Amino acid sequence: MEARPKAPNQSPHAETARQTRPARRSSSRALARILALLALFVALTLLGIRWAVPDLGAPRSAWQTFVGLSWPMHVSLALLSLGLIGSEMLRTVVFGRVLGLRIGLRASLDTTIADNFFSWLTPAAIAGDPASLYMLWRSGVPWDAATLIVFGEFATGFAFIIGLACLLVALGFGPAIVPWAGVSLLGGVSGVSVLLGALIAGTFWPTGMIRLIDRLALALAEPRWLSNPLFQRSLEALAREARNAVQRLAVFRRAGARGLLAILASHLVYYGNFVGILVVLAAAFGARSWLEVAPIAVIYQGFLYLAPTPGGAGVGEASAALFFGGVLPGGRAFAVVLLFRMLTFYLHVLIGLVYLPLIGVLGEILQVEPTGSAPAPEE
Repeated sequence: MEARPKAPNQSPHAETARQTRPARRSSSRALARILALLALFVALTLLGIRWAVPDLGAPRSAWQTFVGLSWPMHVSLALLSLGLIGSEMLRTVVFGRVLGLRIGLRASLDTTIADNFFSWLTPAAIAGDPASLYMLWRSGVPWDAATLIVFGEFATGFAFIIGLACLLVALGFGPAIVPWAGVSLLGGVSGVSVLLGALIAGTFWPTGMIRLIDRLALALAEPRWLSNPLFQRSLEALAREARNAVQRLAVFRRAGARGLLAILASHLVYYGNFVGILVVLAAAFGARSWLEVAPIAVIYQGFLYLAPTPGGAGVGEASAALFFGGVLPGGRAFAVVLLFRMLTFYLHVLIGLVYLPLIGVLGEILQVEPTGSAPAPEE
């Protein structure tokens, strides 16, 4: 029988032994896994820093410059850094409200910290959404609703930042890189944007989009040279997941224009904090104009979301000069990117490493077996 979580803001641990819990894996294996992920994140980060650092004294120099900034700069950076957590909480609350659910501050905070921690520690953020789903369910959000919140936030947010980055690259605001690399980057970003854009279009025209998916699947299944059984099974699975994605996103259409505008505004606030930190840091290190930095900051953030390493570790640091060398020459690009990573990704991992064990959920999340359905009752 499907689990029936308590109402939001009520702890599910107040239940008796008959309370439902997700299937679990060995705690020792889960702990070893998280230690391995932490080690990988640190190793890749150090490799990226070593690749990008102009000289061995640059990290210390960057930190000294940061410490010596004026107090208004420190306050601005602190507010923007904390604002990342607050704006992610806001996105969770907004998506819940669109579905008619009130998600409390504690539930949204726990979900945000777990999402950040596991997203930045796993390649392609594959563990972030399962962690968010578990934390929402643990807070009393029904499993199906939690699935819609997590998937809707990911799909629309990812499409928003990647689509905006793609537009800015196409308009010529990207970094000055060799043409073949620019074409490859634009092609990859455009492909992802078109795919996610098509799914989001299904929010407004779900029936037509599902028909289109079926027609494409049928057209790809007909050619003899595509009749390989493995390809056909993969095609069927892809079409099935695309239909499911469209059906899930179509639920948000019921929110109307106000709800969709609230979703858009929540994404603007969230990604605006990332861009704001880069703009403030760049200004502190001598950038001529925030108008030069802001478009590159958006493209850089989209690039990090596409990076194959956990949280863009290594890749984010190594690409500092590639993205910001044109507006921050002489090693200043490295300093800005390193400090940006410290105030965002590194800080989120550190907060999660302290906060999640403190509230007693890190072990629970680590032991949860990823499933696509509601957790089964405990025997």
